[in-house]
Amino acid sequence: TTTAPVGSSVASGPVLDNPTHSPDTNEPSLRPTTTAPVGSSLASGPVSDNPTHSPDTNEPSSRPTTSPVSTAPVTNAPASAGPTEVPVSASPSTSSPTFSPSSTPTTTLVTNAPVTDTPSFLPTSSPSLKPTNTPTVPPSLNPTTAPTPLPVWENSSPGFLVTNFHSQIPTDGVMLDVSAKESDIEITSIEIHLDSKEADIPVEITTIQASYMGWELYSRIWRSTDKYTIPNGFGYGKLTPISDNFKPILVPAGKTVGIYVTLLEDNKMLVGSGYEATSDAFVKIYSGASVPNRFASLERGVSWSGAIRYKTN
Repeated sequence: TTTAPVGSSVASGPVLDNPTHSPDTNEPSLRPTTTAPVGSSLASGPVSDNPTHSPDTNEPSSRPTTSPVSTAPVTNAPASAGPTEVPVSASPSTSSPTFSPSSTPTTTLVTNAPVTDTPSFLPTSSPSLKPTNTPTVPPSLNPTTAPTPLPVWENSSPGFLVTNFHSQIPTDGVMLDVSAKESDIEITSIEIHLDSKEADIPVEITTIQASYMGWELYSRIWRSTDKYTIPNGFGYGKLTPISDNFKPILVPAGKTVGIYVTLLEDNKMLVGSGYEATSDAFVKIYSGASVPNRFASLERGVSWSGAIRYKTN
């Protein structure tokens, strides 16, 4: 029959030729219903001829799935849905710093150096038991010679005029001028500064009746030449007289005489650098020029180290 039985849950209405569900009967329906059973978790909706999912069955699906089925690990849900107030840190927890210092600071200096005893201010009573790695150097058996003392240069005196001490330049020939002031003078000796103490040193004295300046290399202008032999040189820092038998040289008042002192046989005098003048009340010495090897060459601007002895007329 097409009429719903009494007590059925199907709403009343007109009888359709194609009912939407099978009548209640104890026999199974030829087409299973697509309505979800009571108590199912599936959402309710209209019944469709093509269900969206397969019915629950123990038989395998006719079409296997193409996606791999992986079993995700089961994790416990956090106890609290919101974030915790204190951040979770992997580092070990430490106590909060305090504003008060620790008990007593340490006063011992930490060092990697070995611990040694405090040095004593007093010497030990006995020598060290450990010898040194190397022996001490014994004193020299031959002590060094004493340093050369500074020369005591002679001072001028009446009738004895000494130039300044010089020893920078060795030469074998020096020219100088000797001028008389108010009176005629007579040069009785010439003393020079030798660099050796050799014996029998040959020397020549050549003069010109004018200043030597401008005539240093003109040997014909120089008229008189006297030869002497120095018995012994007095060496460095001493004045050595040329000869006890020196032939006097006359210098008229207000005039100048040029004198050329020449050492022979490779002997040397010591002179300085720069022009220099030395004078007293009666005479003036002005030097000079270095003219070695008897007029062979010329070097102006040297200072003669020597002295003259003279007397006035």
